[in-house]
Amino acid sequence: MAQIKATILSIDDEPLVRESLVAFLEDSGYRVLEAENGEQGLQIIRENTPDLVICDLHMPVMGGLEVLEQLRSLSIDIPFIVVSGAGVIGDAVQALQLGAWDYLVKPIADMATLEHAIFRSLERKQLLNDNVLYRSQLETSHAELQESLNILKADQQAGRIIQQQLLPPEEKNIAGLHFSHRILPSLYLSGDFVDYFQIDDRYIGCYMADVSGHGASSAFVTILCKSFIDGQVTQYQQHHSQVVIAPEQLFAALNEHLIKVNLGKHVALFYGVIDKNKGELKYCSSGLLPPPFLISEGRAQFLSHKGMALGLVPEQQWGAQSVPFTAGNTLILLSDGILEVLPQPTLEEKQSFLADFFVQHPGMTIRAALAQLIPEAMQTLPDDITLLMVSK
Repeated sequence: MAQIKATILSIDDEPLVRESLVAFLEDSGYRVLEAENGEQGLQIIRENTPDLVICDLHMPVMGGLEVLEQLRSLSIDIPFIVVSGAGVIGDAVQALQLGAWDYLVKPIADMATLEHAIFRSLERKQLLNDNVLYRSQLETSHAELQESLNILKADQQAGRIIQQQLLPPEEKNIAGLHFSHRILPSLYLSGDFVDYFQIDDRYIGCYMADVSGHGASSAFVTILCKSFIDGQVTQYQQHHSQVVIAPEQLFAALNEHLIKVNLGKHVALFYGVIDKNKGELKYCSSGLLPPPFLISEGRAQFLSHKGMALGLVPEQQWGAQSVPFTAGNTLILLSDGILEVLPQPTLEEKQSFLADFFVQHPGMTIRAALAQLIPEAMQTLPDDITLLMVSK
């Protein structure tokens, strides 16, 4: 049997018993300390802290039971094997109740029995020590994880504040047009984003972006898209570029920008420019489901979309489309998260339901619409849900 090298204290008032025990243990590779009574044994325990104690129950000055009581009062937890004559089993039971780890009958005829008891006690003590160490490491790991989560939460809170500050007001009137939106993120940060803005006295721009994935990485791409489009507005106002009023050019430029930064994200996007002079909406739409639709004279018209989502393939081409946008018209854009909360079994049925819903509820606010579309019992959204409405 493999031995666990350790220091063992033998407490026994009979010198011959101690000598034979010491000889056997030392031959087995253990370091052995000796005491002739319990009082002397306690002193050695305090000074040397042995790994295991073998103690006779009945000795002058202080017996084994008193030693156990003292160890308990001092909260000293050392493997403790009691040795007692065959006629005092009651004392042995009491010793076990006081915290003894094992019990052997004296005289010990077979040293293999002693060897097994020592090995079993030391192995058990090692397992207990390992368990204490494991629990300590687990508590440390838990504390470190909690700290990391707190830092992440703080980072997400900061990101959410930044993202919300970049969004336009939920309700805004621009040059006779009413814009409203609502974003319901599935996580703390959203991969959906909307914006609407006046480009000049003639043109008003708006868009909805739905970035692949969720959370912080997707939210970062929404900020990247806004920064790019804001830059194009500035370029136009400084007479350096016409890209911002040409949706197909803006799509191509933003696509190349996303591929260049190589964030591994793609963007479903609707970008539209309303020409006040012509009463016209010129747009590009790619990857959005359900497709945007225009409500006019009590009917819903789905707007055509072409090409792949942005950020996937370089040098794509998108063709701009134009539709009239005059008094009484309403443009409705929804991100694909809405499809996951509707009960209809097919995409076509979901899209038809949404178009009919908004036709039948003209003038309904965004909050009221989402309250009816999203099941009341749904506590957690499977995906971000965004609704953008533009009406004239």
